Amino acid sequence: MIDDLRSFNAELPEGWRWAKLGQLARFINGDRGKNYPSPTDRVCSGVPFINTGHIDSNGRLNRDRMEYIARETFEKLGSGKVCRGDIVYCLRGSTIGKVARNEFAEGAIASSLIIIRSGNPYLQSFIYHYLSSSVGQRLARTFDNGSAQPNLSARVLANYPIPLPPQADLTRMCELLGALDDKIELSRQMNETLEAMARAIFEDWFVDFGPTRAKMEGRAPYLAPDLWSLFPGRLNGEHKPEGWKIVPLGQCCSAIFSGGTPSTTVAEFWGGDVPWLSPGETRNLVVTKTERSITQAGVDNSSTRLATKGSAVIASAGQGNTRGQTAFLARDMYINQSIIALKADKLVTTDALLFLDVNRRYDQFRQISDSNSSRGSLTTKMVASLPSVVPPLELIRQADSCVSPLLNRIVANDFESRTLAAIRDLLLPKLMSGEIRVKDADRLVGEVA
Repeated sequence: MIDDLRSFNAELPEGWRWAKLGQLARFINGDRGKNYPSPTDRVCSGVPFINTGHIDSNGRLNRDRMEYIARETFEKLGSGKVCRGDIVYCLRGSTIGKVARNEFAEGAIASSLIIIRSGNPYLQSFIYHYLSSSVGQRLARTFDNGSAQPNLSARVLANYPIPLPPQADLTRMCELLGALDDKIELSRQMNETLEAMARAIFEDWFVDFGPTRAKMEGRAPYLAPDLWSLFPGRLNGEHKPEGWKIVPLGQCCSAIFSGGTPSTTVAEFWGGDVPWLSPGETRNLVVTKTERSITQAGVDNSSTRLATKGSAVIASAGQGNTRGQTAFLARDMYINQSIIALKADKLVTTDALLFLDVNRRYDQFRQISDSNSSRGSLTTKMVASLPSVVPPLELIRQADSCVSPLLNRIVANDFESRTLAAIRDLLLPKLMSGEIRVKDADRLVGEVA
């Protein structure tokens, strides 16, 4: 245990001081008694029940993967209830030190987490940013009990050494980092809106056949005249617009394939500059960067294959909710064997429309993989055989001119957010250690923001 805080690091900048985390905040453990929610207590909707798997690398709690417990179960809990703005921190396992800010009005934590709560909003923000910085992340490894199962406790967290700047610097530091976080969050919200718009257009035109049904019902046009005229006025015997074809999805593709993984025992195959995609990364709508990379030797000595920019990718296997997830590639990258890549045949459809078609099929992918595979995995043959509605090429081109700009904007926003996040992550440890002063960080951020 580190009792002499000065021994944890070199000299602090003038005006800074060391404090222990337990002097700045209080800790709330999850309820570990008889009322602790069991797996059978999970429900489809209710009060969030937060565990380490819900903490994303960006410090957010993933709502798409969130689990819930009933209000009655929640009310029985004696502790571990979060408020908005609380910090949730992972105490054990391979994700020790993982940290996020809670945005839910209420919720409860699993026993692997602890709540960190300070009454001062600036101090709360500072603690979060410090713990999420590379400097703060080292604390988890430094204070780990050294057992086979990494483990921390509230008593250990209370002894974390925290370098505190003067109040004015602390306030400005939090405002600066908060501004970067706000820009990233605004971009995320904008992308959610753009995604909803693209999906709404596709589903209205090519799934629900809204314009054709409107014509049949004598309703007023709600699209531009030249676009409205491209939709048939009737449905055929298959309840599809007249003149439209139904073909296997594979006929909409110029290529559909899976990849492979270089040997993980050969170090020379890994850590290069070649992006390599794994199934879990399909959780993002667009993929601008991969978590892992390989070398050209890894490419040459494995069955991995190149999926080009604009391809739609599907997770064909994976734990939890992963299987069936889809994403749009913003750049060329190699893929592993549990990903299916689809590239549009330009004489039939476009990359954007093909992606929107597969993106809506999550439940269908889950169903066919469960019913047709003993391992519960998708195959290229399963995906290629699914029926797809194909309108005339002129309507495809007009539709693409509406949805492609939305996807392109999503990609651009994602690249921008990654740049801002990289700047924030670069500044964090330097600000938290006093290596960079706030006024210098202000200037650096101003040059790129």
